[in-house]
Order: sequence, then structure tokens, then C-alpha cells
Amino acid sequence: MGSGAGQTLTNTSGAFLFTLHTAAAASTAYSTTLGGFDDGIAVGASNEYVFFVVDPSSAATTPTLTAAISSALTSTADITKSGRGTLVLTGTNTAGGGGKKTTINEGTLEISDLDNIGGDTGALVFAGGTLRLSSSYAGDDISTRTITFLNGGGTIDTNGFDLALAGSVGSGVGGLRKTGLGNLMLYAAATYTGTTTISAGTLTVGADNATGVGGDLIIGGGATLDLATYNITAGLVSTTGASPAILGSGTITASTGFAFTNTGDTIVDAVLAGTGGLLKTQANMLTLTGLSTFSGPIEIQAGTLSFNSITSIGGAASALGSVTTAQDGVIRMGLTTAATTLNYTGSGSTSDRTIGMQGTTGAVTLDASGTGALVLGGVHFETAGNKTLTLKGTSDPLLANTLGALDEYGLGVLTLVKSDTNTWVINATSFYSGATSINDGTLRFTADQNLAGALNFGTANSITTAGTLDLSTASAAFAGAMTVQTNTGSETNQLVIGAGESLTVGGTVTLGSSAATSTTLFTASGEGTFNAINTTGTGVTFLVGNSNTNFATADFSALANMNVSLNTTSGILQVSSASGTNSTGYGTLILAQNTTITASALTVGGGGSYNSNAGQINSLKLGTSTNVINVDAVNIGTGSRDLGSITFLNSNG
Repeated sequence: MGSGAGQTLTNTSGAFLFTLHTAAAASTAYSTTLGGFDDGIAVGASNEYVFFVVDPSSAATTPTLTAAISSALTSTADITKSGRGTLVLTGTNTAGGGGKKTTINEGTLEISDLDNIGGDTGALVFAGGTLRLSSSYAGDDISTRTITFLNGGGTIDTNGFDLALAGSVGSGVGGLRKTGLGNLMLYAAATYTGTTTISAGTLTVGADNATGVGGDLIIGGGATLDLATYNITAGLVSTTGASPAILGSGTITASTGFAFTNTGDTIVDAVLAGTGGLLKTQANMLTLTGLSTFSGPIEIQAGTLSFNSITSIGGAASALGSVTTAQDGVIRMGLTTAATTLNYTGSGSTSDRTIGMQGTTGAVTLDASGTGALVLGGVHFETAGNKTLTLKGTSDPLLANTLGALDEYGLGVLTLVKSDTNTWVINATSFYSGATSINDGTLRFTADQNLAGALNFGTANSITTAGTLDLSTASAAFAGAMTVQTNTGSETNQLVIGAGESLTVGGTVTLGSSAATSTTLFTASGEGTFNAINTTGTGVTFLVGNSNTNFATADFSALANMNVSLNTTSGILQVSSASGTNSTGYGTLILAQNTTITASALTVGGGGSYNSNAGQINSLKLGTSTNVINVDAVNIGTGSRDLGSITFLNSNG
């Protein structure tokens, strides 16, 4: 646009306006150039170059316009960029620097050198616009200018360059947005009070408070905040998008708190401080490793929060902060149906902080996978709904990961599941009504329990691992059924009952998987007492050997006492498959040293089964001391070619 060798273009009043025709195609980029004036472009008495580069709208599909000025701006005047479009300055300009200023109100101003805006002195004012470094940027430090962020703030687009600012990035009430690939390195404190947003690339902190004072801090998906060892302050610190990163060991002090809303995994080594709390909202993993001091509550609405340390209320710094009140000490997990996990990876931590289960049906998992034990307070319901608590982890089975009481608070039904190979301990009397299921590892009670639900070894007949219930120092009663249905082949489900302790179950006892060609092994030990008290159930209410092809062995011989009390009118203790053609399997029940059985009938090999070979002998082995059997009928091998045996081990049998 225009030319004039040895000529000057002078604008005596008004702005330079670049706009598109109304017929411009959507989603299309257009460009134009003003240049060819060897003696430059001047302005009149206004002493201001005002450039309007107008895109029709802010919609994503709008056509866009880039206007380039290749001739020098020769007047000692301000430069003002307005409009949503892009202005590119390429000449060595007098305007915009020295005693004058460059203001970016809207859209983008692109430069390749500070000489494009009057050199390395003068004011640089952001009022909603973007300063973009061109693909041939010379590396000038823009902090040699006096930078101010007005309302609307400003954006620095590093466009793939690493830009180091030795001076302050700015002052004012506005905020700073970092966009584009490349690293914006801030080596001096700043005093602006608006929001700092890192949308792309890296923002490196090279001095305390380099990102302003008190404004919010947002780290976007794919962007990185690198604190190194420096400290910054903010209002609300939040993450968005896919996978933002927070690097370094410095401290972020947030007066409002921390909100991790990003969808990808994030690791935070920094120290998190301030009076606010921490919120995690997405189904990803957030890993915290710094010794943080934030004192607000933690809420995990979805996904996994991984940590390596935790302290008690009023205690020292930890990855999960340092709270001072019991209310703030509750770690709240779940929202509606979302599943949440608290994953411990440390060398050993003890805390009295508790877990509050939220949501409706959302499952909560506590995963202890550190080199030391994790000890926490209890787990309780905070909202209505039926929920599942899973205790798991890969920590050494000798480590006693510990919880306090489990309490529904009358808000629903809690189901407890133990999985993985480690050990979890419940050290207080609990109040929950759902089933307790042990799929793997050890669940230990060290306080007496009186529970309304069922006891399961294996939540399904496809489970191929075996678990242990340890009652070495406590007794437990389950009003529901007891089912052992794991299909291990070789591993044995264990029940440990210490001397003077007992396990009492009130429902049907089933020892054996219903899966085809399965093997179920169960052993009780510890010199304690096993009680199966079900005087109202009818039919087979104590069964060893479930399906027709199940091999089931239940060995209570190491216990001091065993009491089986069934319905004396119609309750049956049976050792064999429940019914049908028994093509391969059989059951074996070995009684405790002192055993009393009260039932309507005792059946060994009489479930209507067909044993196809002589080795398929369903077997009841009596205890080594006193055996009392009070039944109306004893049936041995009474099914279709059933085979059964009762072995008397000594004269007291």
C-alpha cells in the first residue's frame, strides 16, 4: 500500500485503520503492508501513532487481518495498537520509546527488536493486548522498558524463544499472560497485582515474587511453571487443560488455595503454603512431594492424589500440608459417583487426620505403597449413599498400615474390600453395615467388632488370590453370611484367631467356589474360637464344596474351639457339592480341637452328586479333643454314588 522514494507519508490527524471487506471468507487469514516511504511515516500535532487493525469479531471462525508497517515511524510520538488484528512493525522507529510510550490495547503487536518500538527505554503499557516476538527476534530484554499492566492486563507471546528479563516484568493492576512456546525467565520481583496465566511454554521464576503480588495464578495444559528455588505469592492457584507442570522446590503461598482442575497427570515438588485448601477435580493423578504448610482442607473429587508424607493436626509440614483444626484435617474424597484414591508412597507417616467419604456411590481407595507404614485416623461418611472403601497397596506385608474407626454415621451402607498383598489394620471399633471382603493380603482387627454385614474371602468366584483375616488380639462378629470363594489353585485363605478371641458369623457359611474346575483352600489357626450361629436359616446353611467341580478344603484343626449351631428342624451341615452331577470335585472339612455341631442333619457326600471315581471322597475329619454332634440324621455317601467319610482321630471323637 503506497510507495514513494524519498517521500514521507504524514498523517495529520486520526488513526491508521486497517480493516477487512465484509465479504472476507470465514477462517481465512489476510495480510497487507504499508511501506515504501523512504523518509518514513510521520504524524502531526497529535504526537501519536494510532493503529487500528480490525478483525470482524472475536469468534473462532472470524477472518483475521495482519497489517505490516515496513517504513520507519519517524515522529517522536507514542504508538498505540488497537483492534483485534495483528500489527507487525519491522522498521527502526523513533516513535514509541525514549520519553514516549508504546501501548497495546487489543490484538497483537509483533516486533523483531526493541528498535521497532523506539529502543530499550520508554514505557511499555499493556491494556488487554499481546506483545509477540517475531520468528527473527533479536533477543532484546524488554524489561529495560518500564512495563505497566492496566485493567485488561497483557500477554507476552515468546513464540518459541527463550526470553530473559533482568528487570521487573511490570507493575499495575492488570495481569500477565504467557503464551507461545519458549521460556519467559523473570529475574526480578514484580509488583503487578492481576492474574498470572501460563498458557503455553515455560515461565521460569528467577527471583522471589517475580510473578507479582497477590493475584491469581493459572497454569494451563502443556504449560510449565518452574520455580527453581524461589518463592511466589498468589490468591488462587489453579491448573487447567491436559498436563501442566509445576517444577522446582520453591514455595507458592496462596491466600485462597489450590485448585487442580487439569485432566492429565501432574507432579508438584514445590512447597504449597497459605491459609487456603486444596481441591482436585479430575480423574487423573496429582503427585505432591514437597513439605507443604497450607492449612486449609483437602477435597479429592475424582482421580488419585499421591503423597509421600502426612502429619497430625497441629503437626509439622508435610506433602498434605499442616492443618490446625479437626475440621480442616478431614480429607474429603468423592463427588456423586466418581472414584477417588489416596496413594501413599513415603517411608512411614503417622497422622490423626481422617477420611470423609462424599458423593453418592463413589468408591474410595486407600493405597499404601510406601517403604514405611501409613497410619491415619478413621473413615466416615459425610454425605448419603452407599459407598465402597478399598484398602490396598504394595507395601511390605509386615508393615501395619492402620486406620481408626469406620463409621457410616447413619448415611448409607459402607462396604469394605481388602485387596493387594499388604496389610491393613483397623484399630478401633467400627460401625458399618456392608460386607467385608478380603481378596488379597491381610485385614487385621485390633479392636473388637460387631458388624451387621457379611464376611467374604473373595468378592467373586473368579478371584485367584487369597487373603487373611487376622483376629490375633481382637474378636469379631458378622451378622451376615461367610463365604470363601476364591479360586487359587495353591494359595490358602487364612483365618487367624488368637487365644481367647473369637470369630462369630450369623448367616450361611459357604466354603468353596461356585466356579467350574476351581480349588478353594481355607485354614484357620491361632488357638481361638470359631462360631457359626444360624438357628433360623433353612436347608444347607453350612457348606464345604460348592460347585460340582470345586475342590474345597476347610481346615479348622489349629483352633481350640468350633461351634456350629444351625436350625435344629431344617438346618444342614454338608460336605460335598450342593447338588447336581459331581464330575470331579469334593470337599474336606477338618474340625477344631473341640467342636460342637448342632443341626437337623450332618451330610458328608450326599448332595445328589455323582462321584465318577474312587478318589472323590467327601471327608469330615473330627477334632483331636472333644467332638459333640447333636443332629437328627447323619448321612454319609447318600447321594447318587456319592462317596463320603467321617474320620475319628482318637478315642474322644
